[in-house]
Amino acid sequence: MKMATGFIDKDAVLAARNLLRSMGATQVFIFGSAAKGRLRPDSDVDMAATGLPSQVYFSAVSKASDLLGRPVDLVDLDEPTPLVGYLLASGELVRVE
Repeated sequence: MKMATGFIDKDAVLAARNLLRSMGATQVFIFGSAAKGRLRPDSDVDMAATGLPSQVYFSAVSKASDLLGRPVDLVDLDEPTPLVGYLLASGELVRVE
C-alpha cells in the first residue's frame, strides 16, 4: 500500500484520539512530521497523551497504528523523562481536538 505524504488524515487522527480516550487518555497530541505536514511514506506518527493507564500502553500503540495505517510512537506525558520535558517546553505539541 502506498502511503500519502504531507499532512495526515484528520479523520484518522480523530479516530485515534477517540480510541486513546476510550482507553483512558485525557488529552491527546500529535507532534513531529505529522503535526508539521511533513509526512513521508516511511514516517511514523508521533503522538503523546496524558492519563493513559500503563497497562494499556502497548495495546493503545498497536490499535492506534492500525487505525492510522502507520507505526505510532506514543509518548506518555505523565512520565518525567527528558523527552517529555522537551515536548512540554518546546511548544511542539498540537492538541487533537
